[in-house]
Amino acid sequence: MAYGMPSSESVRAPEAGARLPSRVEPGALARRLARWSGLFLFLDYDGTLAEIAPTPEEAVTAPGAVGALRRLIGAPGVAVAVVSGRPLAELTGRLPLSGLWLVGEHGAWVRYPDGRSQPLLEAGNVGAALDELERRAALVLGGRPGWRVERKTAGLALHYRQVAPEEAARLLPRIQDLWLRPMAVAGLEVVHGHKVLEVRPRMIDKGRAVKWLLDQRPGLRPVYLGDDTADEDAFAAVAERGGLGVLVARNSRPSEARLRLSEPAEVVRFLTALVAERTGQIHP
Repeated sequence: MAYGMPSSESVRAPEAGARLPSRVEPGALARRLARWSGLFLFLDYDGTLAEIAPTPEEAVTAPGAVGALRRLIGAPGVAVAVVSGRPLAELTGRLPLSGLWLVGEHGAWVRYPDGRSQPLLEAGNVGAALDELERRAALVLGGRPGWRVERKTAGLALHYRQVAPEEAARLLPRIQDLWLRPMAVAGLEVVHGHKVLEVRPRMIDKGRAVKWLLDQRPGLRPVYLGDDTADEDAFAAVAERGGLGVLVARNSRPSEARLRLSEPAEVVRFLTALVAERTGQIHP
């Protein structure tokens, strides 16, 4: 997930005709996946493994998630990856697990299970364009409280979760208008998330990252759990590979995902049940 106002044509959205995902109980989902001979489990972080928080720094991994992931990583025929818009360093600190695949910045970087890191998808030289986007945002915002620009290696995020809705509605279109030309020149796009604008290179998205990881572990069938617009690429990717997308949302919405859990606490219950189903280990 990333930290709306879906008005730009660059917004990632479900394909026309996308359906509302069916509600599923965590235990029932675990039993369904236990029948798969090989499983590649993909999870978003914010909104999936952690509740959305006022700022990215305040987000906390849901209780029980790390322990369940640790046991799943050791299960036969199972690979586990976390795919997030967060930088790799933040994910590593929040999920200190060996054997876990980590994908940061929507697919710009990957950390292998042995701890090695490398660029996953080439972003190109976008530093100067990102500098210009920051400068133009500052012209509109003028130091207003509640707004925050988070700079990443291959993109940036404009957070406005602590901004009054009427102020966001007034200023966001002005910022996006100022961003259009430098983004077009640099090959960048905007993805709308939960009160955030995420800017990233057009060739980088979670779907491409998921396909790359699946190519590293052929024979495993994918399931992807995510909550946000940026996860729609990944839902579509796992469907293409014969897998399953699971939206994490309290209220249903049209999505490429086919099933729905309601919140991170249910994700943890699913992970715990999946441990029991695939390993025979029962944990409270």
